[in-house]
Amino acid sequence: MNRERLELLIDVLSKVPLPRFDMGTWGLHNKCGTVACALGWAALDPRMNEQGLMMFYATEGGDAPYMQQMDVEQIAALPTDTEYDVFMPGVVDERTPRLPYLTGIFAAMSFFDIELGTAHKLLTSEGYPSGCIITPIDVINKIEDLLQHGEHGPDPEDEDEDEEDEDED
Repeated sequence: MNRERLELLIDVLSKVPLPRFDMGTWGLHNKCGTVACALGWAALDPRMNEQGLMMFYATEGGDAPYMQQMDVEQIAALPTDTEYDVFMPGVVDERTPRLPYLTGIFAAMSFFDIELGTAHKLLTSEGYPSGCIITPIDVINKIEDLLQHGEHGPDPEDEDEDEEDEDED
């Protein structure tokens, strides 16, 4: 797991206003501004961009979709009379500097060096109770728990030792 990038994600999410946070979309832009999920906001952050996580706009072009890399200023400059809702986070590297070699949840797995189950638990709406409004703080809390306990939770042997210590008191 890439602790530095996860800590940076906490910083990014701590600055996202609740009305512009929606775990149901990678990213969209309309007359109200840009709305994105946790991974979408990460892909819009210049510090994450420098490390290879980018936001792409998928358009229909010819026989295949075309992925255009966009930063937060380019997205903000889009006309507001049309809703743009086909943004997708992706990871680029020196081999593919303009096109993502991984997108969506697979980009998250690669970029944050986490397993698929962990990526779903942190970065998709399925990782949270249904019917609840998911906030940036909810995601931050899960990331902090991951950083403290790792991907597989606390070690059961550590819990047994804690219980023994309590019994001795």
